[in-house]
Formats: sequence, structure tokens, C-alpha cells
Amino acid sequence: SRTATAIKLIGYGSFPSMLLYFEAGQRKWFIPKRKAIPQNLIPKLQLDGSTVVASLLRSREMDNANEEVRADRWFDYDGAHRYYIRESCFRTGPDSAVTILWWEDEQQILDLDAEQEGRDYGDHDDR
Repeated sequence: SRTATAIKLIGYGSFPSMLLYFEAGQRKWFIPKRKAIPQNLIPKLQLDGSTVVASLLRSREMDNANEEVRADRWFDYDGAHRYYIRESCFRTGPDSAVTILWWEDEQQILDLDAEQEGRDYGDHDDR
């Protein structure tokens, strides 16, 4: 199936990425690429209406879509609006879809890793 292929792509692809499944506007599950995505980078539970997958689900004519979008459509943290990610999605049912988010420009991930390291380092100073 396309979903199984997408899961393999997340595991073996060369870009940092994650796979998400939405049903009735709610995220049901997601799979981040291990060791490539910071653990604190968790997508929103509620589907943002301005995402590509939301447009796909509203349309009766589209079966798949691919577009670059602002990261704050997917992630709720300070500064997410400064980054862009690629969103590729396909319909799996009348009100469900799979979305692959991937980073052509990894700066967002590098910045999040640096922030986390700074917090971890700061925690050690207080001990």
C-alpha cells in the first residue's frame, strides 16, 4: 500500500522527515525519522486548516498534493514561523489522509537541537 511505502520512505530516506495520519481533522499517529528529528518536535494534534492536507481533504477532486509550507502550520513553538518544510500528502479515505513532512533545509532541526543542548547544558550548571 502507499502508506506502507511511505513508512519505509521515512525509515530509509535521506531527508529528516515524519509521517502523519489524519482522520476527521485529528492526528491519530505520527512516525518521526529516528535520530533525525528532535524528540521535542511534535506536530499539532488538530489539523491546521491552512495545511496542504486540509485542502486535500476539503477537495473532492484532489487525491494527492505536494507543497512547501511554513512550519508553524504544523508545530506550535516560538519561532516556527521562520522555517519552511515540504508537505506531501495523499488521501486514504473520504475523511483521512497520510502526510509526509520533510526538511530540504535542515536549519530548523539544527536550531532545535542547539536549543535543547543549551537547556541540557544549563541543567548541569545548576547541580
